Amino acid sequence: MKAAALEVDGMDEETKSPLPLISIAMSVLNCRRTVGVTMASILNQTYGNWELVVMDDGSSDGTAEVVKSFGDPRVRLFRDGQRRRLPGRLNQAIQLARGQYIARMDGDDVMYPDRLAKQLAFLESHPEIDLVGGGMVVFRNGGEAYGTRIFPAGHDEICRKPWLRVPVSHPTWMGKAEWFRAHPYPEADHLFPEDRDLLFRTFRESRFANLPDIVLGYREEGPKLKTCLNARRHSVKMLLGGAGREVSYAQALRSCALQWIAAAVELVAIGSGLNERILKHRAGPLAPAVAERWQSVWEMNRKPAVAAG
Repeated sequence: MKAAALEVDGMDEETKSPLPLISIAMSVLNCRRTVGVTMASILNQTYGNWELVVMDDGSSDGTAEVVKSFGDPRVRLFRDGQRRRLPGRLNQAIQLARGQYIARMDGDDVMYPDRLAKQLAFLESHPEIDLVGGGMVVFRNGGEAYGTRIFPAGHDEICRKPWLRVPVSHPTWMGKAEWFRAHPYPEADHLFPEDRDLLFRTFRESRFANLPDIVLGYREEGPKLKTCLNARRHSVKMLLGGAGREVSYAQALRSCALQWIAAAVELVAIGSGLNERILKHRAGPLAPAVAERWQSVWEMNRKPAVAAG
């Protein structure tokens, strides 16, 4: 089947000057309900030399119209009416990006206003780092925060047990465009999660870091059984494929066993309606000052999003 041509809503090539330093790559699919807050959080960044490359992955609910309603010339919206899934769309966005750095974003999360400024400052002062993440507040619909996730700071600690995970949270990624282009997301025979696969394949030849600061509000409304099982299945396949190269055979086998044990626990918990317990287990404590800061971020971005929607 012949691929449809991408249509673009945004600036013509002749008027795209000066070039942005940061390209934000965002794939969207039927997120009209949430993308307004996301867009507002991007437009409210304290750092302004960015472009937003939005890949519409075949939305049918008016998501593209919400994106366009903000009317910012830095936003480039691409669509072809087809469904390619997240890895394929991110690879497209990376090829279309014009910035020296690429930041990840999803159509249902919320950037803290200083996210781009903080991550850019870190990357420019640490040229040896290819990819930096950051901390997250985890929230539900309506902006209710219920926990945080803070990750190890340095590369050695991040990659200490790659057979278990390489903890740089995908929604917070920002890194060198050349790194993203040298290491595309896996598209063939894809099973979620594509980010873990990419980090696992590249941790020996790359340098990763995490900011200790919270840079993102991450929307998580409850684990879905199919998604959890697919993630565990892909992790097992990834570990077996990397045995003898990225990790030892013994490490791969032990980690595969842990993946299936975790899948069994999730199956029981979700099947018995204990989704809430899974979410709380995955998140760290929410300090009062962190909760207060999050609420101000949520309110700042929710109001313009409501007006635009």
